[in-house]
Amino acid sequence: MRSFFVAMATGALTLAASSAAGQWTATVLHPSGQIQSELTGVDVDVQAGTIFTGSSNRAILWNGSPLLWSDITPAVATSATIVDMEGGNQVGSAVISGGWRAGWWNGTAASFVDLNPPGAVGSFGVAIDGSRQGGTVYLTGFGYQASLWTGTPLSWVNLHPAGFDESFVQGLNSTHQVGFVTLGKQSRAARWRMTVDTFVDLHPAGADSSVAVGMHSSVQVGAAMFGGEWQAGQWNNTADSFFNMHPAGEVSSVVLATHSRMHVGNVEKPSGDIVAALWDSATTVYENLHVYLPAHYRHSIAQSVMVTPSCIRVGGYAMADQSPWQEAVLWRKSMCHGDLNGDCKLDFFDVQLFLALFSLGDPAADFNGDGNLDFFDVQAFLTAFSAGCP
Repeated sequence: MRSFFVAMATGALTLAASSAAGQWTATVLHPSGQIQSELTGVDVDVQAGTIFTGSSNRAILWNGSPLLWSDITPAVATSATIVDMEGGNQVGSAVISGGWRAGWWNGTAASFVDLNPPGAVGSFGVAIDGSRQGGTVYLTGFGYQASLWTGTPLSWVNLHPAGFDESFVQGLNSTHQVGFVTLGKQSRAARWRMTVDTFVDLHPAGADSSVAVGMHSSVQVGAAMFGGEWQAGQWNNTADSFFNMHPAGEVSSVVLATHSRMHVGNVEKPSGDIVAALWDSATTVYENLHVYLPAHYRHSIAQSVMVTPSCIRVGGYAMADQSPWQEAVLWRKSMCHGDLNGDCKLDFFDVQLFLALFSLGDPAADFNGDGNLDFFDVQAFLTAFSAGCP
């Protein structure tokens, strides 16, 4: 999930760390001719996000390649963004009649459902899980109010707790919602269970500000500010459960999404570079996903993640040195032995690639690792291929 807070066969630019299972690949999905793009949601075969054409934002679905994308911006909208996706559904916002309106899709432009409640000036959809959508609604005289829907504008539930200025839902699951409330210049991480009276303040002791931006099961993730710098962390339902995940020696860090123990976000290094990061559970040690990108990229951010037995998929964006524009990136870590192109599938393209590498004498075709290219490598590859994915 992503926060409002912040291949050979297909022609995609893909860099693989190795031909072996358990290694990362990075695929740049930025479509040719567009100004800017980002991934904010990932699923098994589909990725969701937004492109900027130079005049408007467009809600986009990809199928693993910069050549395979579709625009699902509603016909009535002049601009639209997707912020999250789950189970074939997407959530975000569209500009309709001059104002931003929260909404959700089921994979097509025609499927868009406008969630803006009656009387609201505007609204933003930020998170989705099953039949529920979360975000914020702007009410005249009251500002932004944390919000929950179940598929229609009339299902809107106002989660804004008394005593705070504004509030925002950033993530949710089938039973709970997370986000933050504001009081003056301070933000405070928050959790709800479907109704306003279940509000829980997750703000860690000693923090200047805090935000919760995603959740999975009983874990909430986000960041808290200490000494003027954001530091990644996770909670387990209470303020005093906050675990500071900030890596030693780095300037700042933020977790932006989580799924099945894996947390993703970004780390700012002393050099000023910002790198996409992945944490495995509550730890201060992170994996730098930026190293799998082409060398001309200087900054990167990971803002969505999906974990299955066969693959870890991470979506985000990268920025080239001296460029102000973002370019959508899909990182994948395949657990399938024999998946040579790193797309988390075993198919004809892996066989084709193995044969090409073998005929060229490429060491990547040394499948049994004995330093020779011979029949035993072919046999080892076919055995791995036949075993399938986990």
